[in-house]
Amino acid sequence: MTATAVAVHALLATPGQAIETYDIRDSNGVPFMRVRIFGTGDGPYCCGETRKPEASLRNLSRGEIDQSLAAIRDWAEIIKVVHGQSPASVNIGGFLDNNAHASIHTSSDIQGAGTKVQAALTGQDPGKPIYGAHGMA
Repeated sequence: MTATAVAVHALLATPGQAIETYDIRDSNGVPFMRVRIFGTGDGPYCCGETRKPEASLRNLSRGEIDQSLAAIRDWAEIIKVVHGQSPASVNIGGFLDNNAHASIHTSSDIQGAGTKVQAALTGQDPGKPIYGAHGMA
């Protein structure tokens, strides 16, 4: 096989995956959050108001990614993770017109239960991830 054929085969055989993955730790090195940035060709990363799969409508700029990671790093210093289920995982994708969106799901069907992200960060069972994550933005 030529190098080009191998590259094309690898691309076609690989399921859609986040184009970039970042593992965020607090200042003590404790895992806090796994952030997966989805681009337009990476498949569904979230579900919208209708709970149907949604793919990223645009690729995030380097500045948007850097700002998002900086904000998560700030939260990593404020929230003290309890060992157990962490790190929490979050999928991030782009909407048109630079709009923002977040989708949060409860960790169980029990009324008053916290979010999946909250459960993962506090050492509780977050339940089954949705699109491979505890939260989406």
